[in-house]
Amino acid sequence: MHLSGNVRMRGSGGGQQLGVWAAGLAAIYSLTLRPTIGWSDTPELVTVAYTLGIAHPPGTPTYALLGKLFSLIPLGSIAVRLNLFSAVCAVAAAALLAWSVARLHVRMGGQARSGQIVGLGCATLLALAPTYWSYATQTEVYAPFVLTVALLVALALRWEETGDTRWLLGGSLLFGLSGGIHGTAIFFAPALVFIVLKGVPWVRLPRTLAWILLFAVLGASVYLYLPIRAATEPTFNWGDPDTLVRFWSHVSDRKDSEILFATGKFWWPYVKVFARNLDSELTATGWVFGLLGLLLAFRRAPGLATFTLLFCLGNLLFFLRIWTIPDAYLPTFWFFMLWAGVGMAGLIDSRLLQPRRARVLVTILLVVAIASQVGHALPWVGARAHGGGRSAAEANLLPLPPNALVLVTSQWFPFRYLQDVEGMRPDVTILLVSDLLEPEHFTPVTSKRFPRIVVPERTEETERWDAYFQVLLRENLGKSPVFWEPMSELDQHVYQYLRPWRYLWRFEPNPVGDLERAEVDSYFEDLRGFLGKEFSVRGVMEDPEGARHHAYLLAASGGILKLRKRPQDALVLVELASRLKTDDAVLANELAGIYSGFGRWTEAERLYRRASELDPAEPSLLLNLAKLQMHLGRLTEAEATIRSALRNHAGAPEPHYQLYELEKKKQRPGAARDALQAAIDRARNEGDRARWRGALAALGAGEKS
Repeated sequence: MHLSGNVRMRGSGGGQQLGVWAAGLAAIYSLTLRPTIGWSDTPELVTVAYTLGIAHPPGTPTYALLGKLFSLIPLGSIAVRLNLFSAVCAVAAAALLAWSVARLHVRMGGQARSGQIVGLGCATLLALAPTYWSYATQTEVYAPFVLTVALLVALALRWEETGDTRWLLGGSLLFGLSGGIHGTAIFFAPALVFIVLKGVPWVRLPRTLAWILLFAVLGASVYLYLPIRAATEPTFNWGDPDTLVRFWSHVSDRKDSEILFATGKFWWPYVKVFARNLDSELTATGWVFGLLGLLLAFRRAPGLATFTLLFCLGNLLFFLRIWTIPDAYLPTFWFFMLWAGVGMAGLIDSRLLQPRRARVLVTILLVVAIASQVGHALPWVGARAHGGGRSAAEANLLPLPPNALVLVTSQWFPFRYLQDVEGMRPDVTILLVSDLLEPEHFTPVTSKRFPRIVVPERTEETERWDAYFQVLLRENLGKSPVFWEPMSELDQHVYQYLRPWRYLWRFEPNPVGDLERAEVDSYFEDLRGFLGKEFSVRGVMEDPEGARHHAYLLAASGGILKLRKRPQDALVLVELASRLKTDDAVLANELAGIYSGFGRWTEAERLYRRASELDPAEPSLLLNLAKLQMHLGRLTEAEATIRSALRNHAGAPEPHYQLYELEKKKQRPGAARDALQAAIDRARNEGDRARWRGALAALGAGEKS
């Protein structure tokens, strides 16, 4: 039984044309390839592939093994080889999109030539979209992950056409392997189950399912790489998953489970954010024709349409409530362009317009959309050309004194890349602070891992991370130079021991007195000189990831200066961070809080509003705005803001608690009591519940008096 009925294939030529197109796209990606590591996870993944290490949860064993193969190619640096891996995967995924559009259009009764031409146009629009292009030219899992999606669709189409079970078993094996590239591949299972149940005769179904399960498990066995490799203690060993408990914690990403599987979130604001991302990546041409093409597919090939929709939803629904940026939606974008191709080719072959007029219209729409996307993406391409991620890491790692100990968070990946891949500064001990904060999710701190520093034993007195951290510092200060990457949530514990040093701060054995003016001026001059290399000739930092990295560190360093009683100097760094114009809700919220602390209410309100626009379904962002409005006595505006948060998150306790605070200010004790009781009923934290019960009792006592 075939999913699209009895429509016969009527041609699948154009292979030479597709090859020429793929070669041209490969040339574009090669010319815009990152010359070294980028930001975020890219240096980690280069290191993991080169050293056969273990990446952050849920682990990427398939990526590590394939990346290792590419790292052996004698072409450029290790980072360039892994960047080329992404480019090859991105070209292949885009080429398979063009092939799938042509194939699907013919399966729906269309002309082969229309499907081939439109398929190439839609593949070009996707390939030159800013986010797709970005991840085609740097090391990340997204391009290989989209390729697995494209391959699974291609295998499904071939099986649906031929009925040959070998295509089905190949898809099952690939499905098992794909989880080792990105763990969310598991959410593609409903689509694959559907195509099997729809296409396999019931009499053959039990045996076929047994074979499918066997091949899927065989592919998923790639995850055995994690405990096997962890047992050898590789240089990069996130989570040390060599026991069953740590292995399960790693592959299930227990560290971020509350974020990934949060309940009670309202959908609609995230749908609006996704719609903006869809429009910015594919333009109106892409998403409008995508929706029309999906409707057309449901009319002419409902089985195939259902399969592709289920496949797309596997990616979309998981990320919709946790991801506000377009990165993770690349598989969804791939499907939208598949449907767009079906819609455009269907328009050309329909009788709504003359074929020539339809071809001209579709061509104009695609050319305009592609030109728009190229113009949008080119600044990113230029920003990637100078390798800001590597130069930023070098500027902080290389000048460190001999045998230094560095405690870091965001700079852990690039520092480890320079050390483990390029062999720089092997004398420096790089300690991830999260190893101390959450040892159950990271790798235990032992003398074997860090032989050049004193690693104290854990005792009952040092079970808490801060107590252990103090002992660690006390044992090493004076024996090794110790440096600290500023971290807003932890700086208050250590600021009195810190002196400014580039983006790092240097620990002193005793509390540091007041910072001298000359010391602060020298620090600022050093920062400005370094940042000047990161800005383009237009005076802006084009690379969003680089801007985000610098803005976070500047804001955190400003926080330390404020703690050190230098508020005006702190404000200089905060304003520099805010100038970077990063579309990051967390950073905007953090900067707003700092401005609020300085009494800069206008800037604080602007940034709180910006944060809530970037992530409209996160209640804390709206509630911070409401708190500011209450502080300024604008109670009517504050109530409107809180009511907005309640509409989106009625199941969360925080909006109800802020409503209680507002009702108290309005001197409406009955309404305040009801709001506080609602917060208590929804509280998940026992400490909050106990504290709020005390407030409720005090409120009741006040009413009686």
